Amino acid sequence: MRRLVDTARSLRIGAAADPATTIGPLIDRAALDKVRSYVELGKTEAELVCEVDPGQPSGYFAGPVIFDRVAPKARIATEEIFGPVLTVIEAADFFEFRVCFQSFGYFLKNQ
Repeated sequence: MRRLVDTARSLRIGAAADPATTIGPLIDRAALDKVRSYVELGKTEAELVCEVDPGQPSGYFAGPVIFDRVAPKARIATEEIFGPVLTVIEAADFFEFRVCFQSFGYFLKNQ
């Protein structure tokens, strides 16, 4: 987890045209508001381990967010967020992993 958090904190947020940028802006205010609402929801569903403030660039920027101990049925795990949000779900073994992700409906479909 420490390596994930360190990597998230090292990502550069900025203009999409800048080659040094790792995370560019979202498409519009509605997209940013949606990502922010999922982050707030995630704080009630899981353990927030990283939330990077994007600073004050001009545009619709969201910093990377990482949630740990996410339940497989949590909304932040089962719904598409379309933002820099990572959810970490533990599985005891490969069988549990496969059952968990097949239940999402868009991972390992018909596998």
